Amino acid sequence: MTIVVLSILAALLDVFAVGLAWTHARRVARVTSGDARALATALKRVPDAERVGELEGRAAPGSFERLIATELRQAPDDAARITAVNDALLDVEHTFRRSETWPRAGIRIVLAGDFVLGLSAWLATENVRAALILAASGGAAALLCVEARRSATRHIAAQRADIDALITVVLGALVDQAPPQGERRNAWRSRPSRRRRSS
Repeated sequence: MTIVVLSILAALLDVFAVGLAWTHARRVARVTSGDARALATALKRVPDAERVGELEGRAAPGSFERLIATELRQAPDDAARITAVNDALLDVEHTFRRSETWPRAGIRIVLAGDFVLGLSAWLATENVRAALILAASGGAAALLCVEARRSATRHIAAQRADIDALITVVLGALVDQAPPQGERRNAWRSRPSRRRRSS
């Protein structure tokens, strides 16, 4: 009976930790609608002056793409447009970083928790096999958390590249007033610098 209880506790712990890690991966994967790169490619065939309106018409309601198009359309001048983009990118970066510690937390939870449960099983019943099974389940759950972290990292890199491509196309000539693309990618964590440039 002790082994059954400890196994149930380990399973619940593993499910919680893995769910926590993959919640972060799913969250960062949904920052854009997934069409940012395709929209950027399509907008290259549209005159500069019409790109914002075209993006607003094509982007899905509630998506990052629609939000940035609406903000740009409502901006009264070029400085306000750059500021609107700056603010939108700060929001995106906040989303990327808000739950970034969750996969690591999941790894720590399963490794520490299943080790304690496995040790408890061994001390209570002297059943080495059960203790090893509990420890192995923790290891497997930890690997799933590691994969969630890797998946999130891949999604973030792809989303940043897609957003940069979209903004480069939509801003058109205004891109010359912003940092070069490589510098812009490196400035995701210090985005307010662009706002200072535009003032």
